[in-house]
Amino acid sequence: MRAHLTCTVGGRSAEYVLELKREGDGYIVAYQYGKIGSTLRSGLNKKTKTPQSWEVAAKAYNATLTEKVGGGYTGEGQGSFAGDAPESVLSNGAGEDDDDELMPDEDDESDPDFYEPEPEAEQQPFAGSYACELLSEIAEAEAMRYIKSDEWLAQTKEDGDRCGICKQNGSIFGLNRKGKPVALRPEVAAEYAKLVASTFLLDGEAVSGSVVWDILQLDGVDLRPRPYSERLDVLRRLVGSGSGLVRVVRTWQGAAEKTQAVLDLHTAGSEGVCFKLKSAPWKPGRSGQHAKLKFWKTLTARVGTKTKRAHLDHNSAALELFDEAKKMWVAVGHVSLNGKPAVRVGQLIEVRYLYYWCAALYQATFLRLRDDLDESAAVMSQIKHRAA
Repeated sequence: MRAHLTCTVGGRSAEYVLELKREGDGYIVAYQYGKIGSTLRSGLNKKTKTPQSWEVAAKAYNATLTEKVGGGYTGEGQGSFAGDAPESVLSNGAGEDDDDELMPDEDDESDPDFYEPEPEAEQQPFAGSYACELLSEIAEAEAMRYIKSDEWLAQTKEDGDRCGICKQNGSIFGLNRKGKPVALRPEVAAEYAKLVASTFLLDGEAVSGSVVWDILQLDGVDLRPRPYSERLDVLRRLVGSGSGLVRVVRTWQGAAEKTQAVLDLHTAGSEGVCFKLKSAPWKPGRSGQHAKLKFWKTLTARVGTKTKRAHLDHNSAALELFDEAKKMWVAVGHVSLNGKPAVRVGQLIEVRYLYYWCAALYQATFLRLRDDLDESAAVMSQIKHRAA
């Protein structure tokens, strides 16, 4: 497999060649880089300094390709990812990648042998790059300010896994919260293929199908600087009324409409409600432009080893969180796995709970595996303590 990419975004003039190839009994990922037209410098991906299995090399290749395309590189092979089987190629999606630590390493400042930084003024984000814009959590007492103000929209807080949707070079695939390619269900990918656009980058969540709430790029045009209300209108025109598998998030405006929506969502047992500032340009991270009111308390925990006798014979998982003050993992109770997928010690899972009391989560309920996060997410500071 080979990708030959260039980047001219923000005045840059960079060329990058990435290749996944057989070497002896295994595979390596080789790269070349430099200014367009110059003699390119060469190297091997850190994960494949010696020949590795197809699985290891394919993950390294896919991670590097995703990072480069997200950084503004385009060209031959930009939408083709290594599949699960040796020599296989996925041009309309990507295989599941459950090794979240296997990230590209070619531009690692700690290795001066091949690090060559671009001028600071040229470090501009690519219109097609994907990063998560995060919500700031608010208390119930604060919600009325957002409901009364005409500057804010209300939307359903969906209960799914974050998933960007990208169409590039004729390929349609998902992007997880770390920007890595992930597989889309074939029927969902087929619905996105019907949208009339040569390229797009949408932000949303994988639920029973796919729900989207933002559009960052369309037909090569960067929409991120535009107000959110304008981006939402563009998204609605692109997606239309949706097929059921693909839809735009439900949205309300005006104090009366938003009030009724919040009451209905709470009664229906929804996860919560989001408030979006209509004038906000897109910004990555938690910038305070958008807020969420959660009706449930949820957190990410690590599966620990069961030690309490009462749980040893039950289909349940021990939960633990990292205490930042004590610098150690502490047990925070158990969660039933009846009717849920099997889990193993060390995996991260998301749980819903009523409150935290006497060093345990009360009425914890398993929601989903969190293979898209690392252990830094499973910390004690997530806990919402019971009111005195």
